[in-house]
Amino acid sequence: MKIALKNKKTDTLVFSVPEFKFGQLQRWKNFERSTYVLEINSKEFTEKFSKFFFEFRKDEIEEEDCLDLEELVAYKNAGRPTLKNLLNNNLPLLADLIMYLQYELLHLIIDAPNVGKLFYSINSIDKVAFSETKILIKGICFKVDRR
Repeated sequence: MKIALKNKKTDTLVFSVPEFKFGQLQRWKNFERSTYVLEINSKEFTEKFSKFFFEFRKDEIEEEDCLDLEELVAYKNAGRPTLKNLLNNNLPLLADLIMYLQYELLHLIIDAPNVGKLFYSINSIDKVAFSETKILIKGICFKVDRR
């Protein structure tokens, strides 16, 4: 996995995902705002996300309630395919589900338990793109400097 910050490759260990108030961008108004691009190999993505997605899919099938959410309605209408099926056959729907499940996904793929004095707090996934072997995730992060 690689992360670029302002088009410059950056060590993944300086990134974190907040436990609380994720996505509440107004909370970060006094912090330096940046964009990040995370590149993850499809195999690594599958390894890190498949267990969670399996449970998500199982719950969606059992609950049978889309809550009138566009992504969940589309997922239901597609027959609630597996993660493997989405990767192979329906990337637009997978992109929508990645954005819908962004908090959980980011916590699964960003592993920074020992955040130092300088780090970047990832607070959104705004775009998802696919290549043959990689997934690109773009979003907003904020620089936190506790020095």
